[in-house]
Formats: sequence, structure tokens, C-alpha cells
Amino acid sequence: MILLDDGLQIWTDFEGASGTHLYTVPRAALLEDYVIINGREELRLGLPRNEDAWDHIAKRRVVRVEFDDGTIDEYRIASYDEQHSAREYRGEVVCEGAIMELNGPGLCELIYDSGDVIHTFELLSMTVAEHLDEVILPAGPSWITRGTVDPTELVDVTYDRFTPLRALQALLDFTVTERHLIRQAGGAYQINVLDQRGGAASTAVIVLGKNLRSAARQTDDRETRTRIYPVGVESDQGQARLQDARFIVTARDLGADTVVMEITQRGRTVKAVWQDDALDGWYIGNPDGTQLQVILSSVAADGKVEVADASLYAVNEELQFYEDNGPIKRLAFLEDQDQTSSDTDRRPESVIYNDLGPARNLVPSPRLDAYTAGDPDNWSSIGTPTTKEEITTFAFRDIGASSLHMVCDAADEGIECDAITIAPTADNPYFTAWVKIWIVSGRVRFQLDHSVSGVFPPLEAVTGAPPLAISSVTGRWVEIIIQPGTEHLLEAGTVKLEVRSEGDAAEFYLDGAMLTQTSALTPFTDGQPAVELWDRAAQRFLGSLVSTEQLRYTIGVADLSDLVLPYDALTVGADVEVEDPDLGIDVTGIRMKSLRRDLLRPALVMMELDAMRGRFTESAVRRRERFRVSLSVEASLTLTGYVVAVRAKDGDAILVFTASLGVAAVKWETSNSAQPSRADALAGNSTAVSPGNSRIVTGDQFLPGETVYITAVPTDSAGATGKQGPTYEGSTVVPDRESIITRLYHGSDVTFASPIPEQLLAWDQEVQDDEAYHDTVTNNSRIKILLTSGRYLIQGSIRYSALVVVGIANGWFRIKKSPGPSYLGTVAFLSQNTPATEGVLPFALVADLAKDDYLEVSYLFNQVGGGTLSVKVEGGLDDSTFECVYVGKTP
Repeated sequence: MILLDDGLQIWTDFEGASGTHLYTVPRAALLEDYVIINGREELRLGLPRNEDAWDHIAKRRVVRVEFDDGTIDEYRIASYDEQHSAREYRGEVVCEGAIMELNGPGLCELIYDSGDVIHTFELLSMTVAEHLDEVILPAGPSWITRGTVDPTELVDVTYDRFTPLRALQALLDFTVTERHLIRQAGGAYQINVLDQRGGAASTAVIVLGKNLRSAARQTDDRETRTRIYPVGVESDQGQARLQDARFIVTARDLGADTVVMEITQRGRTVKAVWQDDALDGWYIGNPDGTQLQVILSSVAADGKVEVADASLYAVNEELQFYEDNGPIKRLAFLEDQDQTSSDTDRRPESVIYNDLGPARNLVPSPRLDAYTAGDPDNWSSIGTPTTKEEITTFAFRDIGASSLHMVCDAADEGIECDAITIAPTADNPYFTAWVKIWIVSGRVRFQLDHSVSGVFPPLEAVTGAPPLAISSVTGRWVEIIIQPGTEHLLEAGTVKLEVRSEGDAAEFYLDGAMLTQTSALTPFTDGQPAVELWDRAAQRFLGSLVSTEQLRYTIGVADLSDLVLPYDALTVGADVEVEDPDLGIDVTGIRMKSLRRDLLRPALVMMELDAMRGRFTESAVRRRERFRVSLSVEASLTLTGYVVAVRAKDGDAILVFTASLGVAAVKWETSNSAQPSRADALAGNSTAVSPGNSRIVTGDQFLPGETVYITAVPTDSAGATGKQGPTYEGSTVVPDRESIITRLYHGSDVTFASPIPEQLLAWDQEVQDDEAYHDTVTNNSRIKILLTSGRYLIQGSIRYSALVVVGIANGWFRIKKSPGPSYLGTVAFLSQNTPATEGVLPFALVADLAKDDYLEVSYLFNQVGGGTLSVKVEGGLDDSTFECVYVGKTP
């Protein structure tokens, strides 16, 4: 990748914002860029003060950088200043990447039907894609849109006067994911979100004497985190604690004495085991502390926990984890069992999650976004409401992907949840219930229906002064809360949450319900806060540093070749293998943390390596990802060890693979277009390629002497096509036409019996077929002109024998051209009143054929009178043949 001679330009604005070109900078003293994961993207431009470019440099203008592979980078000028030295008088321009356009001036907002706009709000249980589509990107420029989003987990975000960039950062920090801002053709940008930071990186091998110029080693003596005590926010209702986490037995294997421990939380499955052997040595048992067994092994892939006797636990039974069994002590922390440091190196860490309350939500399906046959799961109608439907419109949902829309034509109609078993205790006798509704018209009542004490609040209270459990507020989300006090303690039994129309007809939306064993309202959760603590602590371990050593290297990129270290392998997050005999280093399993490059002096590349595993949890400097590397070849393309030769016919091109080529697709084009996104690289003029395919016919009309750019998308090392590997690009000049020969014969005799009027000769053997004009199985009667229009010689011979002839008959062999059809020539076989004979009928003719025309030999029979006639065409290369030869252009 080389900076073009005229590739440094100043524009009025980004191309996607209808910017125009102002000036081309002829030279620069400094041109350096780097990118921070999910953060600032920066370009530094150093110019002599006598450079005319200063006449065009101003804040908010755009510096555009173009490379020879079609890649274009754009940066907004943020600041510039003059710098004096003894040798020069120059200035430096600091520019920010396109992602900073999401930093204002608009704020993320919600707009109610009433027209009210709010900038501080909370969106619960929405996917990353939904946050981007509904709130974040609508507040930014229209030319930045959502691309591919890999993570599907549900995320809570509290928006507090956030710019789109601040909201995006909060979203990515919560999910520990990475975004890529990819420029599209025409200047638009797409945001792609990866499942994990550094997840799309390739592998780099750093070897002293090959691609390593110098190295330095630095040791950081900071302590390593090995044990986490996660807790939720503390309130007068208590605090969410890890020791309250309960998981469900979803499967068990009595032969292997294993149980699978997981639970559905926030719309996704949370497994108790986050890494192999993570729970070994701890205990598992019932919530009351009975049937405790030591955990012998734990497997992350399927969430299995091995114990001595799995028969003690039933499927669908809730179990908890314990630190010890004598005395019984519930597990209050998670620990990295892979940590090999001594106990003295261990440092306990307490982590507080302020968005997690203390209480477990007892309501089944509390988000009302799972439906079966139109009904919300675990909820049923009261009366006969006119409408009961799932709504996914953003304006009418607040928690999760959908809400419930109800239209009630009479009083006391509505919806209720399935019965919930409650068990008050002396220490915790209180319960609090809560629903979130949007009223369109009428009034709505919220009540609890207890199996023993009946309805609460009591109905007689409803007929008097309106209690808090009734609302008539329309046009916005309203929370209705029920808190039975000491005079109305709910006793043991079952309870249903009911939402009804009050006094008359009503229309409303319901999105969220809670019942907690607390005396006051707590933050919404759709399950166990303790399980959420477990999952977050486990994810924190998966992104932890497991070594304190840092390695810093200076890499001479000018010395590199694609066979030693592909330039695109220098990306943050890449797996790196380092071999440095002088320093005594021979390590694997480390990852690149940061990278800085000089665009004018490519040998000046600094990179920092950390011994990291798992997922990145912090931002790190990253080189901008590029998907194409120019190889500057004309006769062939070298693609990860395979050779692709490029040949062409008059007006068409063929890609001939001379070795087994493991690629997902190839793409060809007549112009070297801008950097494609991953989706683009697999679309357009692309054809899937299986390993070992010999050729692909492009079907595109290329002219002799025209330059064709070819991009191949390789598979990963395992041969799968699901990943986007590095993409290599090259060009070749299409040569003039060459000869094309297709010669066929039939391997055995075939008999044509009358009275069928016309029958086709099949050719199941090939002597030569240069460009796949023929198939021996499918439509094997045809020679199809797949590539080149022009003039063709059509020739061959037919050896025949007439088996039976009675009376008067006519028979012909014809050369048939389709579509049409039309007949190019006729060879008489039997004419009227001529007795049956046998012999050889040669034929030869010249015809002008177009691409996709196809030729066939047919036998045409006409019974003039008398009996029937059957004809045998003899098979074999020496008997019957069919040949087509390209001889030149049509004059």
C-alpha cells in the first residue's frame, strides 16, 4: 500500500457530506496516523510554512489521503500551530477521523407522541443493533449508518444528554466489543461491531534477522488480579450479592455424573462455567445447603459440572455454589483458576455494579417480548379484550424488543401473569409489585390477586378515593407501584399481577412487570441480579491480563514481504509469535496492543506487545484495518501459496486456477474501486470457488488490452469460508483472443426408433474441451458458446446403419443452433424411395455464433408412407464425432 503522488488533498468537507476538492498537497514533512479502538482516530500532518497548502487549511476542513489500492481515509482538521526550530520553520496540523462526526452537535433523544423531547432516559434489554438504529445513529450525520453487528446480547443503557459518540462508547464498553468504521463507495461510512475486541485480527510472526530490526524488553511489576467480589448497588433493601446466584439443571448424564448448569437471563443463556476448570474444588448443592458435593471438573464449552453422584439433582432443579462445606459457606467471589502466581501475588478486588439492584424478579416473562400464537408467554387475557398483540414499534416499547398492546371495550378487561408462588419469611415478609404502561385512552388499574387474601389493593378502596394503583396519564410511560404495608402483608400462597381497564373502555401498552420480595421498589431486572454479577465477573476474567511482562519492538516494514509478514497482519489484537535469540525470547500466545505508523517512511513502525489472552477490555491503539493489498503483478496472482493465472478470449475473461485454491470467492472489475467492505468483497461479480476448481468463467465483457482488477477472498487456515481473511489484489492485461477447441464423441451405439419426429444425439465423451463449452452429463447434446462471440468452424461425422425400413421414408441429420432454433446445415441420409443403407456422413460448415448460443446434432425423420424406420448411430471416436473450433472475429 503506497501513498499516491497526488494522494494528499484538502477538501471542504467529507465526501459523504457533499464536500469538494480544494487543493492537492505536493509534499509533507510528516504524515503519521494511528487509530484507537472505539476512540479517537488521528492524523498528524507536518508542513513547511512556505507551503501553499496553508492557504487552504482551516478548522472543520477535511484532509483526504488516497493510496494506490483505492483505499481512501478522511480526517477533519481539529487544530494546527506553528513550530520553530534552528533548521526549519514548519507547522503541524492535527486531524480527527470520521468517527468524531458523531460527537455533536445533536444529542440522543426520545420523542413522545405529544411532541415532548427528552435527552435523559433509560433503554432496557435492547440489542446493540437496536440501540444504534433507534437512538444513536439518528442523532448523527445521515452518511454514517449501521453495517454488520455481530453481538446479539441485550444491553441496558442510561442516556444522560449523550452525544451519539458518547452513547456508542458506553454501549461498546458495556458489551466489551469493538467497532470498525468502514468507508463505502461515494464517501458514506458504515459502523460494524465485532463480538470482541481484536477478534478479527490475523497472526504475525516476528523473527530477528527477518523482519525485526531492534527490540527492547520492559517488565511491569504490577500485581495481577485473581479474585473478584462483585456486588450490586447498596440500598435500604440490601445489595445484590454473588452468593445468591442460582442456576438450573438443564441436563444431566448419570453415567458420567455430570450436570449442565445454566439459566436464561436477559434473553440469553448464562452458563455457570466460564472457562475450563473454573469451578474445580468448589461445591454445589441445594439452596438450603443440603446435598453438597465437591466439583471434580468443569467444562466451559457445554457448561458441564462433574460431581460424584449426579442423581442427587433433578432436571429443572435450582442449585447454588459453595466455597466450602464445613462450615457451609456460599461462594461470594469468582477466581481465575488458570492463574499460576503464588498466593502472595493474589489481590482481592471488589467491583460494584450500580445498575444492579438487590432483588430477584419473580414475574415469569417480565419483559413481555416472547410470544406464542400472538399471546405473550406466561400471560393470559382477562375477559375478551378486542386487541391483544405484540408491538415492536420503537415509540411504544421501553424494555426489550416489544410490548403488549391491549384494547379493552369494557371495564375490568385486561391481562394477568401466571400464578407466582411466594414464601414470605420473618426476616423478609414484604413484597413490591410494579408495571410500566403507556395509556392511549381511558383509565388502567393494577392489582394483585392473591390465592388466600384476594385482591390488593382491596376493591372497596378503588370505588372510593382513587388509590395509587390507578392511572389515567396518557401519552407517556407511567410506572404503577403496589407496596403492601405492614397492615396488608401477603401470606404464603400464589399471586397474579393483573392489569385491567378501570370503569370503562381503555387502550394501553404494557412493557415490563416486577414482583420482588422487598419493601421498596428496586431497579428493573428480568431475572436474578446475582446471576448477572456472576456473568459480568466471568467476562472480566476472560479479558484479564495473565502476565505482567510487556514487549516493545520497532519493526522495519520496508524489509517485509507477504511471505514473511503480511502488512495487514500488523493490527492490534493480532496473535503474535516472537523469536528473538539475542533476548532469549521464543514466545507464543501474546497479542499486539498498539501500533503507530509513518505514512511517508513506512520503515518507522512502532508496536507494543502484551502477554494477553481472551478478550480486550480496554481501548488500545490500532492501525486502520484494510482489506486489499496490491501485489503489482500482470501475468499471475499469488494468493497464499496458490497461483491464479488469468487468460482471456475476445471480449470475455477466464480465471484458470492451476492449483487447488481454497478461497471463498473471487471478484473482478474493470476499475480499481475504493476499499470494499466485507460484504462487498463477497458480492457483485463474485463466484464461489471450491478447493480444486480448475476455472471460473467471469461472463463479463472485457476488451483486448483492457486492465482487469481481480480480488480473491481466501478462507481461514481451517478451510472454512465463514471468516473474512486478508484480501489480495492484482491486475493483468487481457490478451487478444486464442483458439478454442471442443471435440466430442459418443461412447456407445445409440438407436433412434420411429415414429418420434426429431431426436438429439448425446455426446458423453470429450477429446478436448478448452473452456468448459460442454458437459458430459447435463445437457450433453450441446456445445455452448460460454465465452467468445465470433466465427466458428463446426465439423464432424456420423456413422449410421438403417435397421428396418418399410415403404417410403425420408431421414436427415441436421446441425441445430439455439436459441431460435434454426438449422445451420442438413446432411441427407435417406431420401424418398431409397432403400436402407449404411455408411459415414461427414459435415463441415462455418457459422457466426454469439455468446450463449449452443449447437446440437439432431436426427429428423419423416414417414411418407408404408412402415417404420429405425436408425443406429455407432459410438466410438473413430465413428461419430462433433467438433467446434473458434477461428476468429466476425468481420
